[in-house]
Amino acid sequence: MFKIWSTWKVKQWEKEKQQQKLQKKAERDRLFAESRARMRLKKQLTKQKSRKKKLQKNNIIS
Repeated sequence: MFKIWSTWKVKQWEKEKQQQKLQKKAERDRLFAESRARMRLKKQLTKQKSRKKKLQKNNIIS
């Protein structure tokens, strides 16, 4: 009886560990995706600013 219970307990523990690993990976992936999105947004804003500056510079000269 004890052997059956301990085997079940080990399997439960392994399932929990696997679940925790998956949750950690999902969290890491989510954070990575968020940071990539922030970088993309920052890059777009920088491009817009530089484009505006170029337009202003061209307007002043002409």
